[in-house]
Amino acid sequence: MAHGDESSEKGSRWLRRVAYWGGRLFQVLGLLLLWWLLLIFPTAEDIRALLYGGVAVAAAVFYLGWLVIRWAVKAT
Repeated sequence: MAHGDESSEKGSRWLRRVAYWGGRLFQVLGLLLLWWLLLIFPTAEDIRALLYGGVAVAAAVFYLGWLVIRWAVKAT
């Protein structure tokens, strides 16, 4: 029966590792999106709403990555 527990633990460890690196990827994508928005729209007064919306999306993507990483680390 120990073999089944070992396999389950190995699968769980793999899932946490994938979640951790997936969260890191979301953080990087959020930061890249933020950098891209600030590079494209530095002085765009007429499209300020698009800039604010894009920054909100970038922050949400980064925060989602942070939550996934926190879950993966806490589960270990």
